[in-house]
Amino acid sequence: MASFTAGIIIYSGVSFRNEKIGEALKNSSMLASSLSNEHQKMVADARQLTLTLAQLSDIKGLKPAGMQPVLKKVLSVNPKYSNIFIADRAGRVLASAVPARDTNVSDRSYFIKAIASGLFSSGNIR
Repeated sequence: MASFTAGIIIYSGVSFRNEKIGEALKNSSMLASSLSNEHQKMVADARQLTLTLAQLSDIKGLKPAGMQPVLKKVLSVNPKYSNIFIADRAGRVLASAVPARDTNVSDRSYFIKAIASGLFSSGNIR
């Protein structure tokens, strides 16, 4: 009788453990999906912002004096970004929301990818 009782206890424990593992896997999967969706939305938002900024005359004309205030304002209302800058095709930063002197991004992976593909490329994750 004792071994039967022990068997029921062990079976119940294993069943409970398996149920909790299943719940944890389901929750992890839901969290990963949610994070992926949020990341995709952030990338789409950044792409849209980039396309919008590219339509402004000071930016089209590569006029740094006109770009700086716009970038600073855009950054102030978008705290999810650490900086917004505009670089020429050689990687020289022409204007930046966060002031920077003599910055060149030609060696950065996002810049290299953008130049090579001609498409949007997001920044490095730290």
